[in-house]
Amino acid sequence: TNANILTLMPPIANPNQPLEDEADIIPVATAYGEIARRAQELGILPCLHPDIDSLVCDQKTLEQFLEHSDPTVMKLCADVSFLALAKIPINKFLKEHCNRIGNIHLRDLKPLHGKKKNKQPTFQTVELGKGVLKLEEFIDAFLSIKFSGWVSVEFEKGAKNLAQQA
Repeated sequence: TNANILTLMPPIANPNQPLEDEADIIPVATAYGEIARRAQELGILPCLHPDIDSLVCDQKTLEQFLEHSDPTVMKLCADVSFLALAKIPINKFLKEHCNRIGNIHLRDLKPLHGKKKNKQPTFQTVELGKGVLKLEEFIDAFLSIKFSGWVSVEFEKGAKNLAQQA
């Protein structure tokens, strides 16, 4: 195959053992850094894909991970719905970390009221701009950083007019 991007999901968080402090993220960043170095040796771009249910679940843990990982090997999959759910300002984040972004995951989510998993709300993928994503804010940020890498777009299941969503 011609795959050249490795998307690395952080370990799933244990709700019974929350991270105590910044030192807890260092072993994760170190281990993922080693995976990233080996992937890079094979010509593969390693990208961390943070997730609301993982150890890298908010701005604080994401910034800690980035601080403790090598920016020359570990890139970031900027999942814009994660940024929105984690209440991380998309425009500011993309500008501050534009050199670390290896790919962008463009999707939009809407909370499913009443449904929870590990005490966290569950979400449904929806048409872009119909959920938590402020689409115009993303487009402004995206254009301002002049990103030229891969953008994967996740569409709502059963969307009637995919061309219109795009």
